[in-house]
Amino acid sequence: MIRYHEALSQVLQLGSGSASGWESVSVSLAESFGAVLAEAVTSVESFPMFEASMVDGFALRAVDTKNAAGSESIVRFPVNKNFVAGTGDCGSVESGIAIGVATGAMLPRDADVVVKIENVEVLEKNSDGTIAAIGVRSPLISGDNIRYRGTDIRAKQVLLDPGTRIDFQHFPMLAALGIRQMQVRRRPRVGVICTGEEIVDWSQSEPAVPGKIRNATGAFLAVTLQGMGCDLVHYSCVGDSDADYRKAVEEALIAGCDVLLSTGAVSVGPKDFVKKAVSEMGAKIFFHRVAVRPGKPILCAQLGHENKQCLLFALPGNPMATAAGFRFFVTPYLRSLFGQKQEKTMRVALGNDVVKSEGMRTFLLGSVTQTADGLRVFSPAEQESFRVLPFARSNAWIVLPEVGEGAATGNLVEILPLFSDGFSREWLIS
Repeated sequence: MIRYHEALSQVLQLGSGSASGWESVSVSLAESFGAVLAEAVTSVESFPMFEASMVDGFALRAVDTKNAAGSESIVRFPVNKNFVAGTGDCGSVESGIAIGVATGAMLPRDADVVVKIENVEVLEKNSDGTIAAIGVRSPLISGDNIRYRGTDIRAKQVLLDPGTRIDFQHFPMLAALGIRQMQVRRRPRVGVICTGEEIVDWSQSEPAVPGKIRNATGAFLAVTLQGMGCDLVHYSCVGDSDADYRKAVEEALIAGCDVLLSTGAVSVGPKDFVKKAVSEMGAKIFFHRVAVRPGKPILCAQLGHENKQCLLFALPGNPMATAAGFRFFVTPYLRSLFGQKQEKTMRVALGNDVVKSEGMRTFLLGSVTQTADGLRVFSPAEQESFRVLPFARSNAWIVLPEVGEGAATGNLVEILPLFSDGFSREWLIS
């Protein structure tokens, strides 16, 4: 049995080595959600692209309002034209003249201020009801109510770095700049194999009977892998048979899996055949059994041949052991493939006492909550790996080091978000 950091170091080396030859593909903006950038996205133009009015009002020259002094000295401006957004070039404004502009309308040349329509006095109207002349009661400040070209984004500015996962908040910027194609990392082709005579697949409608359990881990892995930007190309459930397991592995390799996850049959019991089965297939085993809890029996091995290799993570079958193995071994590997930086933990004060076994790096479920004393992470007492309710109610993992038998209320502990999806949980990553 090896320590966690030794195992993780091997995983990261495998990931970075594979990532160096990981190809990129071009995708359209519509196809890009959830994809990870292989190249930086750079603006080809400025945004905004032109000076425009930020309000409904009148564009004019600020210097022409210097003599405005309330009701005693109203400066009169004939209104020459009226423009709305999308009408294009508004021409130029002459001294002493105002041009009506709607919000978003292009600013006339030589105009340097826009006065809001509610801040002027209407002095004259045309026969059709439009405003013919306005009065300004106080001097205006140059630049007011103008949206200047390039104030948000400069041309040739780097917008998104390689390794960025395209998320909801990126689309307004990408669409506004007309970015239609991006180079992204190819989505890893992944497979899932679930073992056990007792499991009833989650996609089946038949009710579970005594002695059988629904396949919670299969559902979790299938959905989570796809949520991380992977293509699920193989999914199967097999009984407690090493022959059936080897057949499923062969099918996953034929399907072109880059990464293969299996659950169950990986410990040291009489029906734990995974290590023997993959060894007989010529796999290179990097490690089996790591000093972590939950998930100690995890196995990592290289399958396939020189031209097409597949990394296998064989995870324990209990739901929380599977989830921990995925979060702390599979996730770092996938981030390496995507060229993403590895996450850093955040330190938060414990809201309650926790215990652990000496010598084991321990992953506890927790809930980060804002209290009167700041952020606190609370760990439920129910941490057994068969449970699913605490996982559903948690938003973080508490990471306790090998040394020690627990931590007391108020102690600072390391935490990570429950999932590394780059989306709503990024607030937990330092």
